[in-house]
Amino acid sequence: MLRNYFLFLLKNYSFIYGEKLFKKIFNFHQTAKAVSVIFIVTAGVFVFFAGGLAKSNIAAILILLCMAAAVPDFLIIRRTKKKKESLKYGLADFMDRTAILLDSGMPLWSAIAVTAHNSNPKEPFASEMINAVKSFSFKEGYFYRPEESMEMLADRCSTLMISSFVSLVVQNSRKGSDELACIFKTQSNTYRAEQRNMAKKRAEEASTLMLLPTSIVFAAILALVATPAVMTIISGISL
Repeated sequence: MLRNYFLFLLKNYSFIYGEKLFKKIFNFHQTAKAVSVIFIVTAGVFVFFAGGLAKSNIAAILILLCMAAAVPDFLIIRRTKKKKESLKYGLADFMDRTAILLDSGMPLWSAIAVTAHNSNPKEPFASEMINAVKSFSFKEGYFYRPEESMEMLADRCSTLMISSFVSLVVQNSRKGSDELACIFKTQSNTYRAEQRNMAKKRAEEASTLMLLPTSIVFAAILALVATPAVMTIISGISL
């Protein structure tokens, strides 16, 4: 079970930091976490032998241990989730620009490579595609078949939209479909519709959440206005 958890963390680190850096960063973070846990335990033992531990001190040490062990991993998992959500927003545009190159007669893998290299590397999906394209070129010192590279991309991203996109590309690359540009355009429109629906849903959720602070402020104003009247009524009754 622990091994599966570490493999899960490694996959998250690989997704966030890339194939070249993730192992170094993972080892550094795990070492820092282990040092923090050892420091907290050592401090607890020192306090115990110095003057004894109260129940509140034991609870504080346990809370610190849980935070040192769990919070760094939680932050990485949360960051991975946010990045996977942001991947969806670049996919439709990438497919549209690739479709234009396919319509002009460019081969599939060349069209994908050109689109990737002309994308903004700061965007999450563009960055993933640039890395995928590099992995089936000789520039980085290693070589994969384009299909393998795209399947590695789908495995690394682990999102439904990216997996569907990769399946579409791999299947049509093997079949040699001439209708891929049209399929890309249709799919990009579908993805944009889904993005609009998601944005609408988030806007509705945000407006609902805004009701809570508004209600608190309204209650505070009401209490501020009503307090003098209530005090006057109470003093009149007491007289």
